[in-house]
Amino acid sequence: MPGPAGGHRPAQSAITVDELPQRCHRRERQGESLGTCRLEVSRANVCPVTTPHNLIGRVVRGEEAPEALERVGVRIETRNGSIKVTPPSDMSVPPYPLSDLARGLLINWAVGTDLPKWATTMLMVDAIQFVEADSPQEGRLLDAVWAAMTDQPIDDDALDLARRLTS
Repeated sequence: MPGPAGGHRPAQSAITVDELPQRCHRRERQGESLGTCRLEVSRANVCPVTTPHNLIGRVVRGEEAPEALERVGVRIETRNGSIKVTPPSDMSVPPYPLSDLARGLLINWAVGTDLPKWATTMLMVDAIQFVEADSPQEGRLLDAVWAAMTDQPIDDDALDLARRLTS
């Protein structure tokens, strides 16, 4: 069932993955076996918790549209052909592998429709960093992302690099 900001809200009987060990431990203390507790839990009543790092990673890789970041406080506004991305000032996530950026570039380039919005999001959310920071490969990919943001053609060498990084 939809929850706030379009997220998933667990049903009354659902439990989150984080609650599972506590519930099993509590029942074990009450004399029930751990095996009984496991039998009660099924995919139907467990709601996985999405962390900001996982959600941002899916957007970086092109698996979700940039608007999904609104769930973690990123504002994306499109007006008169310009895109404004405003992340929360306290956003902090561990770095992603450069192959994630390469995959996102290839997917968004292939889809084409939201490439400038994705590229703008990648460049304007300072919390999105890469393990291979300051490498020549990162520089070439970021140049391609910059070109995508400004609706310029992406050079073939950058697309070839992205393909190599994702294979």
